[in-house]
Amino acid sequence: MNIYIGWLFKLIPLIMGLICIALGGFVLESSGQSEYFVAGHVLISLAAICLALFTTAFIIISQLTRGVNTFYNTLFPIIGYAGSIITMIWGWALLAGNDVMADEFVAGHVIFGVGMIAACVSTVASS
Repeated sequence: MNIYIGWLFKLIPLIMGLICIALGGFVLESSGQSEYFVAGHVLISLAAICLALFTTAFIIISQLTRGVNTFYNTLFPIIGYAGSIITMIWGWALLAGNDVMADEFVAGHVIFGVGMIAACVSTVASS
């Protein structure tokens, strides 16, 4: 694999994550309606999957181009798992209140699920 193509494949998930965060912020600021609340939070949480994809791509491409580096093989799965755990905590925090509204209920469950998917994707980087 060409080193430039490798860097392109590593940067694509990061760019996708930045787009998710930017669009999620835009949607959250657009209106105060409940559907915008759910859509904005879910869009922002999708950046956790993009982070997990980045860590997985980094490990796989590094193994293809340079060989195994034990520091990177430890660091990047930890980064991916940290992003997924933070996302799951964020989803759980939306559900933890005493008076949970319907939009928080839906967004909390979806965000928690996105965090679990990100953890599954991060597991690929650790193997």
